[in-house]
Amino acid sequence: MFSDVCFLKPDPFGEVPPTVFFDDFAWRSFLALAWPAQRGQRGRPDSSLRLDAPDRPAVFETLKAEWEVFQKDGRDPQSWNDYGGTLPCEIPGNLAFGDMILASFAKFDSILQANFAAFSGALVSQNGKYVRYSSGFNQTLFQHIADGKFFIAKNLHDSFTPFPAASIRVKASWIEMEGIEKPERFHTRQAWLLDRATGRCEQKQVGLVGLHIVAKTPSIPQWVWATFEHVDNVPGPHTSGPLTFNKGDDKPMPDTNPIACDTTNPCPATPVAPYNVVRVHPIIGDPPADARPEFSTADTNKQYRDMLARDYPDSHWHNYQLVMTQWPVHPNRPDLDGSIEDTFPGLNVITGICRAAGTDSACLTASANSTIETFLQDTVATGCMACHLIAKQYDYVSSLLTRPYVEDPSALPGDHADALNRMRSMFNADSRR
Repeated sequence: MFSDVCFLKPDPFGEVPPTVFFDDFAWRSFLALAWPAQRGQRGRPDSSLRLDAPDRPAVFETLKAEWEVFQKDGRDPQSWNDYGGTLPCEIPGNLAFGDMILASFAKFDSILQANFAAFSGALVSQNGKYVRYSSGFNQTLFQHIADGKFFIAKNLHDSFTPFPAASIRVKASWIEMEGIEKPERFHTRQAWLLDRATGRCEQKQVGLVGLHIVAKTPSIPQWVWATFEHVDNVPGPHTSGPLTFNKGDDKPMPDTNPIACDTTNPCPATPVAPYNVVRVHPIIGDPPADARPEFSTADTNKQYRDMLARDYPDSHWHNYQLVMTQWPVHPNRPDLDGSIEDTFPGLNVITGICRAAGTDSACLTASANSTIETFLQDTVATGCMACHLIAKQYDYVSSLLTRPYVEDPSALPGDHADALNRMRSMFNADSRR
Protein backbone atom coordinates (compact mmCIF):
# COMPACT_ATOMS: atom_id res chain seq x y z
CA MET A 1 0.00 0.00 0.00
CA PHE A 2 1.40 3.39 -0.97
CA SER A 3 1.83 5.97 1.77
CA ASP A 4 0.26 8.61 -0.45
CA VAL A 5 -1.51 9.17 -3.74
CA CYS A 6 1.04 9.17 -6.56
CA PHE A 7 0.75 11.87 -9.20
CA LEU A 8 2.52 12.04 -12.54
CA LYS A 9 2.29 15.79 -13.02
CA PRO A 10 3.27 18.77 -10.86
CA ASP A 11 -0.22 20.30 -10.61
CA PRO A 12 -2.57 17.40 -9.78
CA PHE A 13 -5.38 19.68 -8.63
CA GLY A 14 -6.11 21.53 -11.83
CA GLU A 15 -9.48 22.16 -13.42
CA VAL A 16 -10.21 18.46 -13.95
CA PRO A 17 -9.61 16.28 -10.87
CA PRO A 18 -7.12 13.41 -11.36
CA THR A 19 -9.60 10.62 -10.77
CA VAL A 20 -7.30 7.93 -12.10
CA PHE A 21 -4.59 8.60 -9.48
CA PHE A 22 -6.99 8.45 -6.55
CA ASP A 23 -8.73 5.37 -7.93
CA ASP A 24 -5.35 3.69 -8.38
CA PHE A 25 -4.47 4.51 -4.76
CA ALA A 26 -7.82 3.04 -3.69
CA TRP A 27 -7.24 -0.21 -5.59
CA ARG A 28 -3.69 -0.60 -4.22
CA SER A 29 -5.08 -0.03 -0.73
CA PHE A 30 -7.76 -2.66 -1.34
CA LEU A 31 -5.23 -5.27 -2.47
CA ALA A 32 -2.85 -4.53 0.42
CA LEU A 33 -5.67 -4.93 2.93
CA ALA A 34 -6.98 -8.06 1.20
CA TRP A 35 -3.53 -9.70 1.27
CA PRO A 36 -3.09 -12.74 3.56
CA ALA A 37 -1.93 -11.60 6.99
CA GLN A 38 1.23 -12.67 8.78
CA ARG A 39 0.64 -15.32 11.42
CA GLY A 40 0.40 -13.72 14.82
CA GLN A 41 0.85 -10.16 13.51
CA ARG A 42 -2.27 -8.03 13.26
CA GLY A 43 -2.48 -5.67 10.30
CA ARG A 44 0.64 -6.98 8.53
CA PRO A 45 0.70 -8.74 5.14
CA ASP A 46 2.74 -11.89 4.61
CA SER A 47 4.85 -11.01 1.57
CA SER A 48 5.94 -14.64 1.20
CA LEU A 49 2.40 -15.60 0.20
CA ARG A 50 0.35 -14.96 -2.91
CA LEU A 51 -2.87 -12.99 -2.82
CA ASP A 52 -4.81 -16.20 -3.46
CA ALA A 53 -3.19 -18.19 -0.63
CA PRO A 54 -5.92 -20.17 1.17
CA ASP A 55 -6.77 -20.46 4.85
CA ARG A 56 -5.27 -17.20 6.07
CA PRO A 57 -7.24 -14.16 7.26
CA ALA A 58 -6.95 -11.03 5.15
CA VAL A 59 -5.05 -8.09 6.63
CA PHE A 60 -8.21 -6.00 7.05
CA GLU A 61 -9.81 -8.85 9.00
CA THR A 62 -7.01 -8.65 11.61
CA LEU A 63 -7.36 -4.92 12.30
CA LYS A 64 -8.53 -3.92 15.77
CA ALA A 65 -12.31 -4.32 15.83
CA GLU A 66 -14.32 -1.33 16.96
CA TRP A 67 -15.84 -3.29 19.85
CA GLU A 68 -12.30 -4.15 21.03
CA VAL A 69 -11.36 -0.46 21.16
CA PHE A 70 -14.54 0.82 22.83
CA GLN A 71 -14.93 -1.68 25.63
CA LYS A 72 -17.89 -1.98 27.93
CA ASP A 73 -17.75 0.33 30.97
CA GLY A 74 -14.80 2.24 29.55
CA ARG A 75 -12.24 -0.46 30.23
CA ASP A 76 -8.82 -0.20 28.63
CA PRO A 77 -8.60 -2.17 25.38
CA GLN A 78 -6.14 -5.01 25.02
CA SER A 79 -2.78 -4.15 23.49
CA TRP A 80 -2.57 -4.03 19.69
CA ASN A 81 -1.59 -7.61 18.94
CA ASP A 82 -3.92 -9.22 21.47
CA TYR A 83 -7.47 -10.26 20.66
CA GLY A 84 -10.55 -9.78 22.75
CA GLY A 85 -11.16 -8.16 26.09
CA THR A 86 -14.77 -8.14 27.19
CA LEU A 87 -16.66 -9.83 24.35
CA PRO A 88 -19.96 -8.53 22.95
CA CYS A 89 -21.39 -12.06 23.01
CA GLU A 90 -20.65 -15.44 24.49
CA ILE A 91 -18.44 -17.84 22.51
CA PRO A 92 -16.96 -21.19 23.49
CA GLY A 93 -13.31 -20.82 24.41
CA ASN A 94 -11.08 -17.87 23.60
CA LEU A 95 -10.59 -15.85 20.43
CA ALA A 96 -7.72 -17.04 18.25
CA PHE A 97 -5.65 -15.04 15.77
CA GLY A 98 -7.86 -13.90 12.88
CA ASP A 99 -11.15 -14.72 14.60
CA MET A 100 -13.90 -12.26 13.79
CA ILE A 101 -17.02 -11.40 15.78
CA LEU A 102 -19.87 -9.71 13.94
CA ALA A 103 -21.59 -8.33 17.01
CA SER A 104 -21.47 -5.29 19.27
CA PHE A 105 -22.32 -4.28 22.83
CA ALA A 106 -25.48 -2.60 21.55
CA LYS A 107 -27.70 -5.59 20.84
CA PHE A 108 -28.76 -4.61 17.32
CA ASP A 109 -25.88 -2.42 16.28
CA SER A 110 -24.05 -4.89 14.05
CA ILE A 111 -27.01 -5.04 11.66
CA LEU A 112 -27.66 -1.28 11.47
CA GLN A 113 -26.21 0.64 8.57
CA ALA A 114 -23.09 2.83 8.99
CA ASN A 115 -22.38 4.97 12.07
CA PHE A 116 -24.31 8.02 10.94
CA ALA A 117 -26.91 5.98 9.08
CA ALA A 118 -27.49 3.89 12.18
CA PHE A 119 -30.91 5.45 12.39
CA SER A 120 -31.97 4.33 8.90
CA GLY A 121 -32.58 0.63 9.46
CA ALA A 122 -31.11 -2.67 8.34
CA LEU A 123 -30.55 -4.44 5.02
CA VAL A 124 -31.73 -7.93 4.06
CA SER A 125 -30.06 -9.98 1.33
CA GLN A 126 -32.12 -12.06 -1.09
CA ASN A 127 -31.50 -15.19 0.99
CA GLY A 128 -33.57 -13.58 3.76
CA LYS A 129 -30.70 -12.82 6.17
CA TYR A 130 -29.67 -9.55 7.77
CA VAL A 131 -26.45 -8.00 6.47
CA ARG A 132 -23.80 -7.77 9.22
CA TYR A 133 -21.28 -4.96 9.62
CA SER A 134 -17.79 -4.77 11.11
CA SER A 135 -15.40 -1.87 11.65
CA GLY A 136 -11.63 -2.02 12.10
CA PHE A 137 -8.74 0.34 12.93
CA ASN A 138 -5.10 -0.10 11.98
CA GLN A 139 -2.34 0.13 14.59
CA THR A 140 -1.58 3.81 13.98
CA LEU A 141 -5.19 4.85 14.49
CA PHE A 142 -5.79 2.47 17.39
CA GLN A 143 -2.69 3.58 19.27
CA HIS A 144 -3.69 7.23 18.99
CA ILE A 145 -7.05 6.42 20.61
CA ALA A 146 -5.50 4.15 23.26
CA ASP A 147 -2.72 6.58 24.22
CA GLY A 148 -5.16 9.49 24.58
CA LYS A 149 -7.77 7.30 26.32
CA PHE A 150 -10.27 8.66 23.80
CA PHE A 151 -12.40 5.57 24.37
CA ILE A 152 -13.74 7.52 27.38
CA ALA A 153 -15.90 10.49 26.37
CA LYS A 154 -14.67 12.88 29.08
CA ASN A 155 -11.16 12.72 27.59
CA LEU A 156 -12.36 14.22 24.31
CA HIS A 157 -11.91 17.97 24.27
CA ASP A 158 -11.38 20.98 22.02
CA SER A 159 -7.64 20.36 21.79
CA PHE A 160 -8.07 16.85 20.39
CA THR A 161 -4.94 16.03 18.37
CA PRO A 162 -5.69 14.86 14.81
CA PHE A 163 -4.72 11.35 13.84
CA PRO A 164 -1.26 10.91 12.27
CA ALA A 165 -0.66 10.08 8.63
CA ALA A 166 -0.86 6.35 7.85
CA SER A 167 -4.01 5.98 9.97
CA ILE A 168 -6.48 3.60 8.31
CA ARG A 169 -10.00 2.55 9.16
CA VAL A 170 -12.29 0.12 7.38
CA LYS A 171 -15.96 -0.82 7.47
CA ALA A 172 -17.11 -4.09 5.92
CA SER A 173 -20.52 -5.54 5.09
CA TRP A 174 -21.08 -9.30 5.18
CA ILE A 175 -23.85 -11.72 4.23
CA GLU A 176 -24.57 -15.18 5.59
CA MET A 177 -23.78 -17.64 2.83
CA GLU A 178 -26.62 -20.08 3.57
CA GLY A 179 -28.79 -20.20 0.47
CA ILE A 180 -26.42 -18.17 -1.73
CA GLU A 181 -26.49 -19.72 -5.19
CA LYS A 182 -22.86 -19.13 -6.22
CA PRO A 183 -20.77 -18.93 -3.03
CA GLU A 184 -17.61 -19.58 -5.05
CA ARG A 185 -17.77 -16.00 -6.37
CA PHE A 186 -17.29 -14.45 -2.90
CA HIS A 187 -14.47 -13.95 -0.48
CA THR A 188 -15.72 -16.02 2.44
CA ARG A 189 -14.65 -16.86 5.95
CA GLN A 190 -15.97 -18.18 9.24
CA ALA A 191 -17.20 -15.59 11.72
CA TRP A 192 -19.01 -15.47 15.04
CA LEU A 193 -22.54 -14.07 14.56
CA LEU A 194 -24.71 -12.87 17.40
CA ASP A 195 -27.90 -14.85 18.01
CA ARG A 196 -30.06 -12.07 19.43
CA ALA A 197 -32.42 -14.50 21.13
CA THR A 198 -29.73 -16.15 23.26
CA GLY A 199 -27.01 -13.49 23.43
CA ARG A 200 -24.53 -16.13 22.30
CA CYS A 201 -22.59 -16.22 19.08
CA GLU A 202 -22.71 -18.98 16.49
CA GLN A 203 -19.95 -19.59 13.97
CA LYS A 204 -21.18 -19.35 10.40
CA GLN A 205 -19.77 -18.80 6.94
CA VAL A 206 -20.07 -15.21 5.72
CA GLY A 207 -19.21 -13.53 2.44
CA LEU A 208 -17.87 -10.02 1.86
CA VAL A 209 -20.19 -7.73 -0.11
CA GLY A 210 -18.84 -4.26 0.70
CA LEU A 211 -15.73 -2.55 2.05
CA HIS A 212 -15.04 1.08 2.96
CA ILE A 213 -11.35 2.08 3.16
CA VAL A 214 -10.43 5.45 4.67
CA ALA A 215 -6.73 6.36 4.72
CA LYS A 216 -4.98 9.49 5.98
CA THR A 217 -1.92 10.42 3.91
CA PRO A 218 0.82 13.03 4.42
CA SER A 219 -0.54 15.28 1.66
CA ILE A 220 -4.27 14.71 2.33
CA PRO A 221 -5.03 15.24 6.04
CA GLN A 222 -8.80 15.06 5.43
CA TRP A 223 -8.33 11.41 4.38
CA VAL A 224 -8.89 9.57 1.09
CA TRP A 225 -12.28 7.83 1.10
CA ALA A 226 -12.90 4.75 -1.07
CA THR A 227 -15.60 2.10 -1.19
CA PHE A 228 -15.74 -1.30 -2.91
CA GLU A 229 -18.54 -3.77 -3.61
CA HIS A 230 -19.07 -7.23 -5.01
CA VAL A 231 -20.05 -6.95 -8.68
CA ASP A 232 -23.15 -9.14 -8.15
CA ASN A 233 -24.68 -6.99 -5.42
CA VAL A 234 -27.11 -5.03 -7.60
CA PRO A 235 -27.96 -4.74 -11.32
CA GLY A 236 -25.09 -3.39 -13.39
CA PRO A 237 -22.98 -3.96 -16.48
CA HIS A 238 -20.55 -6.39 -14.81
CA THR A 239 -22.82 -8.83 -12.99
CA SER A 240 -22.37 -12.54 -13.62
CA GLY A 241 -24.93 -14.56 -11.74
CA PRO A 242 -27.79 -14.18 -9.28
CA LEU A 243 -27.88 -10.79 -7.55
CA THR A 244 -27.39 -10.65 -3.81
CA PHE A 245 -29.71 -7.68 -3.22
CA ASN A 246 -32.08 -7.72 -6.18
CA LYS A 247 -34.51 -10.42 -7.30
CA GLY A 248 -34.23 -9.35 -10.94
CA ASP A 249 -37.97 -8.82 -11.35
CA ASP A 250 -37.68 -5.11 -12.20
CA LYS A 251 -39.54 -4.15 -9.02
CA PRO A 252 -38.23 -0.73 -7.97
CA MET A 253 -36.24 -0.09 -4.83
CA PRO A 254 -38.39 1.40 -2.04
CA ASP A 255 -38.07 5.13 -1.40
CA THR A 256 -37.37 4.50 2.28
CA ASN A 257 -36.12 1.51 4.21
CA PRO A 258 -38.96 -0.97 4.95
CA ILE A 259 -37.00 -2.06 8.06
CA ALA A 260 -37.39 1.13 10.08
CA CYS A 261 -35.41 0.10 13.14
CA ASP A 262 -32.72 1.94 15.06
CA THR A 263 -30.78 1.81 18.33
CA THR A 264 -33.95 2.46 20.36
CA ASN A 265 -36.44 0.63 18.11
CA PRO A 266 -35.14 -2.94 17.71
CA CYS A 267 -35.16 -4.63 14.33
CA PRO A 268 -37.55 -7.59 13.97
CA ALA A 269 -36.03 -10.86 15.12
CA THR A 270 -37.11 -12.38 11.80
CA PRO A 271 -36.17 -10.16 8.84
CA VAL A 272 -38.93 -8.84 6.63
CA ALA A 273 -39.08 -10.10 3.05
CA PRO A 274 -36.09 -8.94 0.98
CA TYR A 275 -36.62 -5.85 -1.13
CA ASN A 276 -34.83 -4.87 -4.33
CA VAL A 277 -31.76 -2.64 -4.07
CA VAL A 278 -30.27 -0.76 -7.02
CA ARG A 279 -27.32 1.52 -7.58
CA VAL A 280 -29.08 4.85 -7.87
CA HIS A 281 -26.31 6.47 -9.96
CA PRO A 282 -23.68 4.64 -12.05
CA ILE A 283 -19.99 4.25 -11.32
CA ILE A 284 -18.01 6.86 -13.27
CA GLY A 285 -17.55 5.48 -16.79
CA ASP A 286 -20.26 2.82 -16.58
CA PRO A 287 -23.36 3.37 -18.72
CA PRO A 288 -25.33 5.57 -18.87
CA ALA A 289 -22.61 7.90 -17.56
CA ASP A 290 -20.20 9.19 -20.17
CA ALA A 291 -16.70 10.24 -19.22
CA ARG A 292 -13.33 10.27 -20.93
CA PRO A 293 -11.08 7.31 -19.97
CA GLU A 294 -8.76 9.46 -17.86
CA PHE A 295 -11.71 10.22 -15.61
CA SER A 296 -13.16 6.71 -15.60
CA THR A 297 -13.36 4.61 -12.46
CA ALA A 298 -14.82 1.88 -14.69
CA ASP A 299 -11.63 1.84 -16.76
CA THR A 300 -9.43 1.46 -13.65
CA ASN A 301 -11.73 -1.29 -12.42
CA LYS A 302 -11.31 -3.20 -15.68
CA GLN A 303 -7.52 -2.99 -15.53
CA TYR A 304 -7.31 -4.29 -11.96
CA ARG A 305 -10.03 -6.92 -12.32
CA ASP A 306 -8.43 -8.28 -15.52
CA MET A 307 -5.04 -8.44 -13.78
CA LEU A 308 -6.49 -10.26 -10.77
CA ALA A 309 -8.35 -12.81 -12.90
CA ARG A 310 -5.17 -13.47 -14.90
CA ASP A 311 -2.54 -13.52 -12.13
CA TYR A 312 -4.58 -14.84 -9.18
CA PRO A 313 -7.18 -17.16 -10.71
CA ASP A 314 -7.77 -18.96 -7.40
CA SER A 315 -8.80 -15.79 -5.57
CA HIS A 316 -12.22 -14.16 -5.57
CA TRP A 317 -10.96 -10.59 -5.55
CA HIS A 318 -11.56 -10.04 -9.27
CA ASN A 319 -15.29 -10.14 -8.44
CA TYR A 320 -15.05 -6.84 -6.56
CA GLN A 321 -15.08 -3.31 -7.97
CA LEU A 322 -14.36 0.20 -6.81
CA VAL A 323 -17.58 2.21 -6.60
CA MET A 324 -16.10 5.63 -5.90
CA THR A 325 -13.19 7.51 -4.36
CA GLN A 326 -13.69 10.83 -2.61
CA TRP A 327 -11.09 13.36 -1.59
CA PRO A 328 -10.70 17.06 -0.70
CA VAL A 329 -9.91 19.24 -3.71
CA HIS A 330 -7.81 21.52 -1.47
CA PRO A 331 -5.61 18.98 0.32
CA ASN A 332 -3.32 21.59 1.89
CA ARG A 333 -6.26 23.35 3.56
CA PRO A 334 -7.19 21.18 6.54
CA ASP A 335 -9.21 24.14 7.82
CA LEU A 336 -11.70 23.45 5.02
CA ASP A 337 -14.22 20.77 5.74
CA GLY A 338 -15.79 17.85 3.89
CA SER A 339 -18.69 19.77 2.42
CA ILE A 340 -19.61 19.09 -1.19
CA GLU A 341 -18.14 22.42 -2.32
CA ASP A 342 -14.66 21.26 -1.30
CA THR A 343 -14.62 17.59 -2.35
CA PHE A 344 -14.57 15.38 -5.40
CA PRO A 345 -17.13 14.15 -6.23
CA GLY A 346 -19.03 17.25 -5.18
CA LEU A 347 -20.31 20.46 -6.64
CA ASN A 348 -16.89 20.96 -8.20
CA VAL A 349 -17.60 18.19 -10.72
CA ILE A 350 -19.60 20.73 -12.73
CA THR A 351 -16.25 22.15 -13.87
CA GLY A 352 -14.72 18.72 -14.40
CA ILE A 353 -16.47 15.64 -15.71
CA CYS A 354 -19.67 17.48 -16.60
CA ARG A 355 -17.88 20.07 -18.69
CA ALA A 356 -15.79 17.38 -20.38
CA ALA A 357 -18.89 15.35 -21.25
CA GLY A 358 -20.91 18.39 -22.23
CA THR A 359 -23.84 17.47 -20.01
CA ASP A 360 -24.72 17.79 -16.36
CA SER A 361 -26.12 14.26 -16.39
CA ALA A 362 -22.57 12.90 -16.18
CA CYS A 363 -22.34 14.43 -12.71
CA LEU A 364 -24.87 11.97 -11.36
CA THR A 365 -22.38 9.27 -10.45
CA ALA A 366 -22.11 6.86 -7.54
CA SER A 367 -21.41 8.48 -4.18
CA ALA A 368 -22.30 5.66 -1.77
CA ASN A 369 -22.03 1.92 -1.15
CA SER A 370 -25.32 0.17 -1.90
CA THR A 371 -24.79 -2.25 1.02
CA ILE A 372 -23.68 0.25 3.67
CA GLU A 373 -25.58 3.42 2.74
CA THR A 374 -28.44 1.87 0.79
CA PHE A 375 -30.84 4.79 1.21
CA LEU A 376 -28.21 7.55 1.08
CA GLN A 377 -27.35 7.22 -2.61
CA ASP A 378 -29.24 10.14 -4.11
CA THR A 379 -26.66 12.84 -3.60
CA VAL A 380 -23.05 13.37 -2.58
CA ALA A 381 -24.51 15.59 0.18
CA THR A 382 -24.99 12.33 2.12
CA GLY A 383 -21.69 10.84 0.91
CA CYS A 384 -18.62 9.91 2.94
CA MET A 385 -17.05 13.25 3.79
CA ALA A 386 -20.31 15.17 4.13
CA CYS A 387 -21.64 12.63 6.64
CA HIS A 388 -18.43 12.48 8.63
CA LEU A 389 -18.18 16.26 8.63
CA ILE A 390 -20.26 16.19 11.80
CA ALA A 391 -17.24 14.59 13.51
CA LYS A 392 -14.72 17.08 12.12
CA GLN A 393 -13.63 18.09 15.62
CA TYR A 394 -12.45 14.48 16.03
CA ASP A 395 -10.75 14.32 12.65
CA TYR A 396 -13.82 12.89 10.86
CA VAL A 397 -13.73 9.67 12.94
CA SER A 398 -17.40 9.25 13.79
CA SER A 399 -16.71 6.42 16.25
CA LEU A 400 -15.44 9.09 18.64
CA LEU A 401 -18.92 10.62 18.69
CA THR A 402 -20.93 7.44 19.14
CA ARG A 403 -18.74 4.83 20.87
CA PRO A 404 -16.78 6.27 23.85
CA TYR A 405 -17.95 5.38 27.33
CA VAL A 406 -20.09 8.05 28.97
CA GLU A 407 -20.35 7.71 32.73
CA ASP A 408 -22.09 11.06 33.14
CA PRO A 409 -23.73 12.62 30.04
CA SER A 410 -23.36 16.07 31.61
CA ALA A 411 -19.59 15.59 31.44
CA LEU A 412 -19.63 15.50 27.63
CA PRO A 413 -17.92 18.48 25.99
CA GLY A 414 -20.57 20.86 24.66
CA ASP A 415 -19.53 20.46 21.02
CA HIS A 416 -19.62 16.68 21.37
CA ALA A 417 -23.17 16.69 22.75
CA ASP A 418 -24.27 19.20 20.11
CA ALA A 419 -22.81 17.07 17.32
CA LEU A 420 -24.60 13.96 18.61
CA ASN A 421 -27.89 15.83 18.68
CA ARG A 422 -27.35 17.21 15.17
CA MET A 423 -26.52 13.73 13.92
CA ARG A 424 -29.72 12.30 15.38
CA SER A 425 -31.78 15.12 13.92
CA MET A 426 -30.17 14.78 10.51
CA PHE A 427 -30.90 11.08 10.17
CA ASN A 428 -34.30 11.14 11.74
CA ALA A 429 -35.23 13.46 8.86
CA ASP A 430 -35.83 12.25 5.31
CA SER A 431 -32.63 10.38 4.43
CA ARG A 432 -33.29 10.67 0.69
CA ARG A 433 -33.14 14.46 0.59
